[in-house]
Amino acid sequence: QTASTQRACGPATCGAWAFSTEAERSAEKLMELMTHSPAMQQMMLATLPPGLRASPEMIKTMLADPGVKKKLVEMISKQGMKLPTGILDKMNASHMDDTVARLSRA
Repeated sequence: QTASTQRACGPATCGAWAFSTEAERSAEKLMELMTHSPAMQQMMLATLPPGLRASPEMIKTMLADPGVKKKLVEMISKQGMKLPTGILDKMNASHMDDTVARLSRA
């Protein structure tokens, strides 16, 4: 538990954790999109160890676990990626899948 995440749940939450920094909120929004985006789940699946890649359900199971989701959000937010919250707020899983498909063809 860190001071930045030990807060009451609010609009940007991960399980029982509320994220307070912009990087954490952006990372949480990205995780939410991943939860509902089959294309993003396929990309994540490719990063898992070989024994876990057999089942696409593994990603859904991982993202459903608040502890795992919290860790992933922390890892993404620490990467220092500049994820514009305004753009992420307008995105949905379908938009994410379309973006991944376009990038795959490029």
